[in-house]
Amino acid sequence: MKKISFIFFLIFFVMTSCVRQEVIDIGGEETSSKLVVLAYLTPGDSIRVYVSKSIPFGNPVDPDETGVMNATVILRNGGGTTQQLAPSSPSVPIYTCSQEDFPVVPTQTYHLTVSA
Repeated sequence: MKKISFIFFLIFFVMTSCVRQEVIDIGGEETSSKLVVLAYLTPGDSIRVYVSKSIPFGNPVDPDETGVMNATVILRNGGGTTQQLAPSSPSVPIYTCSQEDFPVVPTQTYHLTVSA
């Protein structure tokens, strides 16, 4: 009986000691939004670059408001050849380029410049 009581006490202690609420203050200061760039460079496939802007922590995410439609996206390879990527459509913040216009070669270094 003592063994069972000890086990129940131990289980009760473990279960109640795991409950903890932590309040973290992340600061209320507003910061300016930053560009967020997600790019895919794969040999044999079209080049795609998604450009958006960051939002403050805790704000709702609206993809229509975070996308950057007026960005300038320039890709440069290790040899110095540059290509400005064009928007794929007027309503989607994805900038593209075909492999025929700017071939991606494995093991080559590429530099991406994005401004808005």
